[in-house]
Amino acid sequence: MADLINFINKTSLPSLTLQLPHLSIAELTTALMTPDHASPILARIPTKENKYTKYSDYSSISNLIMLYLYVHRPSRRANKSSKKDYFRQLIPFLQYLYTTEKTDMRELSLYDMKVYQEQLTGKYRKSSTRAKKIILLQAFTAWCFKLGYLTDDLSKGLASVIIKKEEVPEKDINHNELTSAIEFYKANPKIQSLIMILATTGLRLQEIAESKWCDLLVTDSGKHYLIVQNKRGSTRRVFILNKIIDLLMEYRQTLQLGIKLDKQDPSPFYPNRYGNHYRTSTLSASISKRLSAAGLTTIDGHRITSRFLKHYFAHQTYANGATIEQIRAALDHYHYSDRTMNHYLANKLRPEKDASDYVNLEFLNVDLETDYRKNNVFPFRQHL
Repeated sequence: MADLINFINKTSLPSLTLQLPHLSIAELTTALMTPDHASPILARIPTKENKYTKYSDYSSISNLIMLYLYVHRPSRRANKSSKKDYFRQLIPFLQYLYTTEKTDMRELSLYDMKVYQEQLTGKYRKSSTRAKKIILLQAFTAWCFKLGYLTDDLSKGLASVIIKKEEVPEKDINHNELTSAIEFYKANPKIQSLIMILATTGLRLQEIAESKWCDLLVTDSGKHYLIVQNKRGSTRRVFILNKIIDLLMEYRQTLQLGIKLDKQDPSPFYPNRYGNHYRTSTLSASISKRLSAAGLTTIDGHRITSRFLKHYFAHQTYANGATIEQIRAALDHYHYSDRTMNHYLANKLRPEKDASDYVNLEFLNVDLETDYRKNNVFPFRQHL
């Protein structure tokens, strides 16, 4: 136990615990994002034994450090964005304790959790917002109970939140209006390529922002694939249309970036105007603004975000014959029914079984090679 306490005292975590009621959620989140202390702390957790079994003793650890260990636990390979969201959603619960007579969640009862949920109901009007917070809190408290940190399973004091149907936005996009939005940016290869990527691949904005040019490859059959990191840390191959590659190359030339496929080229797959990687939040705000400027909305007239184009991709591919398994694989929601066989055959099967093949691209009425670029043709194929 002394070894554990000594190690923790050498970190910034004890001072953060003391300042928990006074620091902002953003300040605490930033300070807790480094995962460096998680494994050393877990390795120093003392083991005790009763007449039934051996168990790890977490009793000397504060609530905030337990939250830190939960978010950075090795068994869950969450990305930075997800971890940041976990902290933002769960830190308010720990800060709430300081407004009550109980400043440690180990003192709480199931009734206390019910009272906290009622406060959330009064504070957040949207049921979808409350549902997210409750789900994360249920998972965190259930984890603490499983480890023996809590004597009562506080997650049982939280009721599931039913999301109201009217709060779920209609995400259907009119095919012709998407066509018009793409043509609206026919003189802007940067924006046109991004809209097409989102509509024909199902990629997340974060995956686009973080990918590098060296992650792009071309097969013997001439199909281009982008190797992207999935949310869980694994990788998948995403089919990128040749028309999109041409647009990206044209845009890269304006930035004086290389257009030859090069495994040693660390430049961004989709660079900003300075040739650097986009921040996901910046790219999200930019594409939403561009889609709005092009007059693209949902069928019900709601504002479009990049996530809506992911839904469009799923709907289009399914309507045109792609299987559920193909779509799940393309969207990184795929679960293998026969893991071993698929592991060995994945790279051979997927190049010929891409959900993106089912997106109807005939909506592009402009000839990307010859329309407004009649006097400035880019023979990109010679550079591959």
